[in-house]
Amino acid sequence: MERTVFKNQSFYILLITFLGILLCWNLWTFWNSKNLIALIPAIIQIIILGLIFTKNKQAKLAIKIWAIILIAGPSLSILGNTIKVLLGDEILSKIMPLIIQILILTAGLYINHFNNTTVELKNIEEFQNQ
Repeated sequence: MERTVFKNQSFYILLITFLGILLCWNLWTFWNSKNLIALIPAIIQIIILGLIFTKNKQAKLAIKIWAIILIAGPSLSILGNTIKVLLGDEILSKIMPLIIQILILTAGLYINHFNNTTVELKNIEEFQNQ
């Protein structure tokens, strides 16, 4: 049986912190707006946190899929805002949302990189021997 092993404890702690902050944000958004759409990312984040805490062998794959979503979503948003600005929309109203999307895109790229380089699957026998 395989388990997920995080070789970089800083990445492990930062990943859990980032997921926790996003989870709180989505739950706060749901609580204030009563919009059920805000529960979808919250449920996904709870599942990923559960996989990480239990060191499930699917944790690496779940983090990778989540990172790809964190990369694809802001990339499309940045592209859309760029097209709007090129078509003559006001640039000043797009700056702050653009900065937020760039930060989320950067976080997704870092999560994907560190997930690929510092997270690995090991057999339980190897895990117990170390």
